[in-house]
Amino acid sequence: MEYHRGQSSLLFVRYTTELHDVVSKHGVSLHQYADDCQLYASMPMPDVQLAMDRLSRCMADVSDWFDGSRHRLNPGKTEVMWLGSKFCIDRITVRDIPVLSVSIRVSDCARILGVVVDSRLTMADHVSSLCRSVRILPHSTTATGRQIHHRRRC
Repeated sequence: MEYHRGQSSLLFVRYTTELHDVVSKHGVSLHQYADDCQLYASMPMPDVQLAMDRLSRCMADVSDWFDGSRHRLNPGKTEVMWLGSKFCIDRITVRDIPVLSVSIRVSDCARILGVVVDSRLTMADHVSSLCRSVRILPHSTTATGRQIHHRRRC
């Protein structure tokens, strides 16, 4: 059976609704968009090790669920990021997290649905990314042929 991309993404989400049950038994939240899954674990500062253990066990169960469903997780596309204030993030010394059979280096930022989110939630990396993209196209032309010049304030 052939599906359009939008239909296949919707079918993937319908197919993976059981995944919410697998994830929630670990006290982890799941967010899905098309064929992308994001896991979130919230914890107070002293419980960082507990959160890492919980996330590792959750990822193992998710991987088992995907294997049983004839799908496979791609550890190469897996990212881990701490989110919080500068004070809290600077106190976390863990830089590598065991996920499945690999160790994932903690990232300072990640692109989520086109938005670059940094660990301190400042949006500085996103603004920098936008400024770089504006510099690529220094001017554009209107339908009448007049040029519109963009000011570079970034």
